Amino acid sequence: MPPTRWLLFSHFSHLAPPIPTTIVLAVMVAAMAMPPAAHTSVLLNELKIQDAVQSLELRNTGPGRVALDDLGFRGVGFSIFPLATNDTLEVGEHRLLTFTASGPAELATIRNRGDCLELFDSNLDAVIDRVDCGDSGGAPLDIEAEFPSTLARSTPVPDPGGTNSAAFWTVDFTGTLGAPNAVPPPMLGGDVVINEVIPGPDDSVRVELFNRTGTPIDLLGWSLTSAICHVHLAGILLPNGYRVFPVIPLVFTFNLTVYLFDPNGERIDQMGFSDAPGDQTTYAQVLGNGESFQRFPDGAGPNDGYDLPTIDFGGAVQANPPTPGEPNAGVDGISEGEAPARSPIRLVVRPNPADSRTEIVLEPAVGGTASGTFRNSECIEIVDAMGRIVDVLAPAPGARLMAWLPGSGRPAGMYFAVVRWADGAAAEAVKVLVVK
Repeated sequence: MPPTRWLLFSHFSHLAPPIPTTIVLAVMVAAMAMPPAAHTSVLLNELKIQDAVQSLELRNTGPGRVALDDLGFRGVGFSIFPLATNDTLEVGEHRLLTFTASGPAELATIRNRGDCLELFDSNLDAVIDRVDCGDSGGAPLDIEAEFPSTLARSTPVPDPGGTNSAAFWTVDFTGTLGAPNAVPPPMLGGDVVINEVIPGPDDSVRVELFNRTGTPIDLLGWSLTSAICHVHLAGILLPNGYRVFPVIPLVFTFNLTVYLFDPNGERIDQMGFSDAPGDQTTYAQVLGNGESFQRFPDGAGPNDGYDLPTIDFGGAVQANPPTPGEPNAGVDGISEGEAPARSPIRLVVRPNPADSRTEIVLEPAVGGTASGTFRNSECIEIVDAMGRIVDVLAPAPGARLMAWLPGSGRPAGMYFAVVRWADGAAAEAVKVLVVK
């Protein structure tokens, strides 16, 4: 029985009648059988994996101090127990532990392409917290090229099964090891998604982003990451539009998972392409066939996937001939690689810029020249910089020109002319500048 409870009986024994021995023994046995509940309040809080000296931060959320002698930490192929001897973790404390592969045999490093990491309690004989990361789970990895970055918990809720790894963990680009975390939680399933990944030799990967909304989105401050590198993006992603980025610096083949972050550091989307941890068989086949991984229809599928099964490969994600900058052509009613007949993507606008009294002519372009005709298009939408549709033009099939008159009441500013096809998809649009 804990000493504090024994002192309670002994100190006040002169104030009350003697307690029968059987009751005292029963209380002692019950107290000894009680699990140390405070241990379940300890969390894996932050990790630095992509470094020669790896770091683990624990956090005690209370209500009592916890003996580190009873806690252990393990992953695939290694186990550390106890975490410390004759030491305690105080309430509210953030304890930083470091270890390297050059230490004792049991201090093997965390697998830096992905691992399943568990905090366990020997008294409870149970896992009290877990995170599955990289190619082994939904949580991302810290980034080797961003040295201060860490894998940080954004939600102070234990997750013994690791089932909430994607939702509870994210990248902290500056890291707060030894201090409280200040990282935004993931916002998976946002307006911008990774729509197509086109493998290439020597990590010459191209990633296509898709705007699922009718509003232009400025990609300044957005980024794509892998476990190795961090690629900063820029440019306007037009309404229901596509933009392709060459991301050679990602060193993608080390870990076949790519993550998309917005300017606030919120993780918006992710896709992984391993068959299983360390197995890149299908990726190599897609690369060899000259194909790409595509969401179909555009923007479909899970946003928390980390390997082929969890991104729904063969369903919402397919391997087909690449379609960079264009709608993906899947196998649902459209033959593989065959897109429906549509108007040319590029428009010629003249004059540009124009004042509010000038008639603006929109002309479809083919092969870099303004010699195309509108066909199978439902309309041309004029969208302002806030994403609001301000005019809709309906060209007749076979027409070569369309005119738009902003009118004296139309404010000066940037607009976008977007071809909207009959199936609802939008072409890459052109900017239209209206001045006073």
